[in-house]
Amino acid sequence: MSDLRILGKRLGQRAGQEAIVLGKITEKSSDGMSAEITTTDDARINVTFHEPLDSNVSNYIEVRGTVKSRSTMFSNNFICFPPDMIKDFVLPKPPGYVFAMSTVFTC
Repeated sequence: MSDLRILGKRLGQRAGQEAIVLGKITEKSSDGMSAEITTTDDARINVTFHEPLDSNVSNYIEVRGTVKSRSTMFSNNFICFPPDMIKDFVLPKPPGYVFAMSTVFTC
């Protein structure tokens, strides 16, 4: 698995490849097998999971998987962050993370 973290707006550059995306779950299917995620750079992407999300999940998530298009990916693995773990990271969105990811791709 690739360890390349990318911003949502750059997802299309990795079509057919693996990537890691961080975002907030904004909408979840009733069966938990897919969700819309708003990434840290405000891109909306649709993610399909290989196992259903817990019904209580509604916070930040890191998705590792295969990029299908500029707005879709298939999750091979994911980590859901509890609110107390990210309280200092998200105020109201993490500009430091976006800046760091932007810098990585412009160097």
